[in-house]
Amino acid sequence: MRLTLFEIIQVLGCEPNHVLPDGVTPATDMDALEFKPWARLHPYGAQTDSRLVEPADLFFCLKGENVDGHDFAGNAARAGACAVIAERPPFVDAQAAAVAGFTIPVFLVPDAATALARLALCHRETSPARVVGITGSAGKTSVKEVLA
Repeated sequence: MRLTLFEIIQVLGCEPNHVLPDGVTPATDMDALEFKPWARLHPYGAQTDSRLVEPADLFFCLKGENVDGHDFAGNAARAGACAVIAERPPFVDAQAAAVAGFTIPVFLVPDAATALARLALCHRETSPARVVGITGSAGKTSVKEVLA
């Protein structure tokens, strides 16, 4: 499955005012978003750790017990993320974001972990790959190798 960023905001259920096309200012019209330069980009992958972000990855700002992914959105942007999925705006204001080079879109969602799960489910449901479950107490490795 190769969704565009515009299709991803639809899968995530983002309303236009939950899309920050320049990382800071809310959008007003979903139709206008479809024609933004970033809307046709196809993300390469998805990351929750900014240290692992590669160019064209999505970055999901997950909150943990000790760290908050929102604090690392800038690092993800510098690493080449094509969009950030966050629960709140990760960049303070337009001027500071522009100076720092954070002009990537931010998609605001109620829960970033749920958004990641929704995107994964969409990917799984549209994949032509077959899923096989191998269970039991003996012979699993042999069956796995035969199936491969």
